[in-house]
Amino acid sequence: KNDGSDAIVELSGDKLPLSGGTLTGNLSLGDNVKATFNSNLNIFSTGTSSYIEEVGTGDLYLKASNLYITDRENNQFISMIDNGSGGTVALKHLGSTKLATTSSGIEVGYDQDISMGSTGTGQIQIDGAGYKAAIALDTDAMNIYTTSASRDVVLGVNEAEILRVEPTGIDVTGTISSAAIEITSTLDDKL
Repeated sequence: KNDGSDAIVELSGDKLPLSGGTLTGNLSLGDNVKATFNSNLNIFSTGTSSYIEEVGTGDLYLKASNLYITDRENNQFISMIDNGSGGTVALKHLGSTKLATTSSGIEVGYDQDISMGSTGTGQIQIDGAGYKAAIALDTDAMNIYTTSASRDVVLGVNEAEILRVEPTGIDVTGTISSAAIEITSTLDDKL
């Protein structure tokens, strides 16, 4: 406490000294009272919501070997597991992992639906090795295509090719079964 003179009066009893100390009880702050650190970091509650905010020009880092964002009942929304090298980030719904990062990209949880917006067109694009492909939904049909004229679209079962769509037509491996089939040809030779 400053008594008005230039000298600082020492506090006694159960007070923390200005040079630091150990707080062994709770620190209670009222609504909208901020715990401010170096004028850059604020921690406060409005009475209805709580905030940790970086108000300077720097970044806000949360550091832990494993980091979880949970609800009040400890149900995980996001988990970040380090595994010693940055690890895996998992997004969860009702405790079940829906999307997780891997060393090679992302993994969508097994037996999960991927939903697109219900209005307008939806499209999933795949970029790789300089080529692009897409699965698109429009008002007329579901489309599976490649954006390269030199790349084929292959459909298969159990990783075995059944049908290949080439820029010049289709190539079928195996038997075509049909109740009725009509073949139209512009060639002079009969099929």
